[in-house]
Amino acid sequence: MKKQHIALFVTGGIAAYKVPLLVRALIKAGHDVRVEMTKSAERFVTPETLAIVSKAAVLTDGHEFDHPEHVAHVALAHWADLGVVVPATANTLANWRRLADNVVTTTL
Repeated sequence: MKKQHIALFVTGGIAAYKVPLLVRALIKAGHDVRVEMTKSAERFVTPETLAIVSKAAVLTDGHEFDHPEHVAHVALAHWADLGVVVPATANTLANWRRLADNVVTTTL
């Protein structure tokens, strides 16, 4: 299988606590993984945990414009071959089509 650049968009569902296991499995399979997460996802898993397992900085709400010369969510969208919303909460799916109110829906 070809090495893929995979963007994981973590949202605030209870299954978010399992995302570190998914990141490890994808990396073990030979893929590069970057993580972006909503504020509500941080109630279930920390950005620090995901940064450690992915070996990359995690993009969170409120920090997407820390470096004005580099718009991180746009760079991630260009980098990724594949984007996966996990867990795909009803709120995120609804907002994806109508409202970009967090870093995940802005990137999608």
